[in-house]
Amino acid sequence: MPRAVSLIIRTLASLSSTPAAAVPTSALRDYFLAFDIDISFSHGPSLHPDPTDSPDSIRELLAEHAPPLEQGGPAVLVVADIGYRGSLVNGMLLDAERRGACAVFTEASGFVQGSADARFEVYAHEIGHLLNLTHEQANATFTSAMDSWGKRDDVDSRAAVWNEAIGGGPAQFAQRLRSFFGNGGRQPLGLPMSERCCNRLVGGQPVDVEPWRSGFVGADVEDAGGGVLRCVLEVRNKAVTVAQPLDITVTLSVPQAASAITVPPLLERTSGELVLQLQQPDGTLRILRPLQVSCTSALRRLRPRQKIRRHDSLISDCNDLVFPVPGRYMLRALVPKAGSGSAWEAIDVTPAAGPLAEPAMQEFLRRGMPSGTDAHWQQLDALVADKKLAPHLRADLSSRAAASGHRPFDPLRQLRSDASPAVAEQDALRRIAHLRRHAADPETLHQAIDHAERLFAAGDAEHPTLGYLTYVRRRLLALQRRRGTR
Repeated sequence: MPRAVSLIIRTLASLSSTPAAAVPTSALRDYFLAFDIDISFSHGPSLHPDPTDSPDSIRELLAEHAPPLEQGGPAVLVVADIGYRGSLVNGMLLDAERRGACAVFTEASGFVQGSADARFEVYAHEIGHLLNLTHEQANATFTSAMDSWGKRDDVDSRAAVWNEAIGGGPAQFAQRLRSFFGNGGRQPLGLPMSERCCNRLVGGQPVDVEPWRSGFVGADVEDAGGGVLRCVLEVRNKAVTVAQPLDITVTLSVPQAASAITVPPLLERTSGELVLQLQQPDGTLRILRPLQVSCTSALRRLRPRQKIRRHDSLISDCNDLVFPVPGRYMLRALVPKAGSGSAWEAIDVTPAAGPLAEPAMQEFLRRGMPSGTDAHWQQLDALVADKKLAPHLRADLSSRAAASGHRPFDPLRQLRSDASPAVAEQDALRRIAHLRRHAADPETLHQAIDHAERLFAAGDAEHPTLGYLTYVRRRLLALQRRRGTR
């Protein structure tokens, strides 16, 4: 008996009437029905503003749709133009904590340049993540729908891959693939699921497959070492309290005597290309799993003397607070695909004090403040005003509250002196999202984009978010031109 899964399609209002935003629902339903997943599609209200322009916006979307914990419900497929990580991201699992929502980006390079089969695969791939399928479950013997975009893009004949998969797999697996493939004339066709993915969908427990029921499986990370890529982890505040964010910078470079090397495109935690490994005081080794999962395309070259910096402000991941108990923690950064890793850094964590010690406030902060009682916001204002707290912490909390509309954004001059690089980058995206939502005058938005571009380019001249900022500016200029001709 096929397992029923409901999926609500919500499309960005500006895309609603465009051919690119048409989801191939009939083909997708037939595709997953071959693996005993009966997906029913419905259309929800158009989206405005864009819920994928910042992590804060994503959390608001999830709060709107999430059923109670440990319960299932309709999953959400967002059809947007481009995410805040730029055009290299074809799609994103928006909710690694519960697998309740995903997004497909119609202005992503892989989607724009791909065939109808390739675009179908982008949808199948992201829905696969909703059903707890990972990149690592792709089959090594043939290219499958859950492989990364780079591998899928290299396929010359998808029909040949289907024939290979059907001819080389067990009878039951081949029968399921054949039920969709038919005689190979179906359009769009896309790529098959791997045998491992098929077994997960057909034999997995409901809680492990159905959206919203459990967290995303993620991937185990093998130890790294011996690669050419240099990886250096800088911890900015090695003494923190429970529920206080830790600000870090990872710097990646190639030795001067070496040749240029190929590296992953994002080198960011949501893509799994940059991994943070944490050893807790009890010796437990934990991977800090991000709240979103990005699916990327393309590669990039890193040359000697060129540096890539990635800033992060760690307070929680999809499992819990990063520092839930006092004690000594050890942290390191890994780039598994490059075989590179940093040295371990020690962080001493002391008990939380004041409002940060309250469980309700810790939960409030852990969930990124998508909602909260007036008392929590009053406590937050008190924290922002408390001169005893570190300036970077106050800047972080102030920016989060401003993004939620509970206070104005700090002046940029003050932010530059107080915020860590990670908080400054996050704040820059929040300001742009806020200005776009409230139809600010174009000059103010141009200035905010200028500021954000300087921040991201300072860490990496090819930072993927720069592509997103370029797209926002291009849209703004097009709007100005239209208004100027009226």
